[in-house]
Amino acid sequence: MEISTKLRYGARALAELGIAYPEQVVPAGDLARRQGLSVKYLEHILSSLKAGGIITSERGMGGGYRLARAPEEITLASVFRVLEGSPAPVKCVDTPETCDQAQTCPTLPTWIELRDAVTNVLEATTIADLAKRMKDARRSEKPAYHI
Repeated sequence: MEISTKLRYGARALAELGIAYPEQVVPAGDLARRQGLSVKYLEHILSSLKAGGIITSERGMGGGYRLARAPEEITLASVFRVLEGSPAPVKCVDTPETCDQAQTCPTLPTWIELRDAVTNVLEATTIADLAKRMKDARRSEKPAYHI
């Protein structure tokens, strides 16, 4: 199982918005620059997050993006569902009727356990957790040189 760049970049952008919440809206260009991403690709991700109710946007001068709810209320599982769909490693976990061997498949219980384990981790992680980790990492960064 590999996490897509869409989810990784989206989660990092949400961590930035979590740091800014609730006082600031953050322009897409600022988010992209902080994360070293193309604005166009990030805007595609932000559009999906907005459609999924994770973020809102404000237009015009001083506009940008903000979280739709407090960072403590947004789980990584909800972000995963918006950007990726199901965390199931195979389709038959969520829709066993699509597989003619689902009733007798010896691996299906393992795939279900894997989906459930991933879901549990994603549900236990909030945007507030990611924002705290990001702030902590920035605090511990050492300058490139000392004056």
